[in-house]
Amino acid sequence: MDSCLSVAQVRKRVAQALTESGLEQSRQVPDLFGLDPSQFAHQAFAVVVPSSIIEDFDGRDNYGDEGEARTVLEVRVSHHIRGDDPQGDYDAALDFEQRVMSTVLCDTDRSKSLKLAILSVPERTVSPEADYFLSRIRFQATHRYRFVV
Repeated sequence: MDSCLSVAQVRKRVAQALTESGLEQSRQVPDLFGLDPSQFAHQAFAVVVPSSIIEDFDGRDNYGDEGEARTVLEVRVSHHIRGDDPQGDYDAALDFEQRVMSTVLCDTDRSKSLKLAILSVPERTVSPEADYFLSRIRFQATHRYRFVV
């Protein structure tokens, strides 16, 4: 990997790839996406960064040091479910989830500074009003990280 990326740069890169593929990024703080059903939108997403582990340090972690980071990204997505064909829309939402995974992974085909892998899909739910499918897709990003802003 050639260059260092901050956690914010990794998150923005994933969000940009999804936006460029035609999806709508939520205006909410990413961690709040999915909590308020009245703010869902069809094929909307948010990119949350729950954790990072930084390796290759000697224990002193000085300003300017760098190491390999493993950052967990969670892409939260919503997909509308209509009342006239809820089972068909549920399947379409699963296909949409797969499209999100492919879009995120395709970004790393062009990159030497960022590698992404799918970790899991820890949760799929339907909103209380049964009109939105919600999914959380977890990725692991491997990138160089430097203690310099």
